[in-house]
Amino acid sequence: MKLKINALRGVSLLILAGLLYGCSQQEAAEATGAGFPLLGGGSADISSEQRVVFLNYWAVWCAPCIAEMPELDEFSHEFSDRAVVYAINWDGVDENQLALDVETLGVEIPSIINDPQAELGLPRPEVLPTTYIMQAGELKEALVGPQTIDSLKAVLEKWEQSI
Repeated sequence: MKLKINALRGVSLLILAGLLYGCSQQEAAEATGAGFPLLGGGSADISSEQRVVFLNYWAVWCAPCIAEMPELDEFSHEFSDRAVVYAINWDGVDENQLALDVETLGVEIPSIINDPQAELGLPRPEVLPTTYIMQAGELKEALVGPQTIDSLKAVLEKWEQSI
């Protein structure tokens, strides 16, 4: 009888340890801001990002998206100290197809592999391209249609002044 009780205690302790380990792993991921995986490595920690975040939804079949992409890239480089721009494929393709689409379209900005829309509480874009502006994890504005460096800069300056 003692053997069975000790065996049950041992199993209970293993289960408890497993649960605690799982919780600690989740807490560690949240504490480090693991974020959303990026194509090619790294992650986007949108909620704790200090810069203004631009989340651009695009698709490889979208002509305005194709026209806008060089503007986003140039803006991303020119204002990298104040803003971060991420590309999100609207079609929800797998990672291999995303890599092909990124290459086809010439996307130079970091691409989030899986759409973070649900986790961030964002509405699903109905028009492409759509760019969501976020600051400290909060949705500030949605830009519908292709953007230019000047329009992106104006939005950046508007939200920087609101801090």
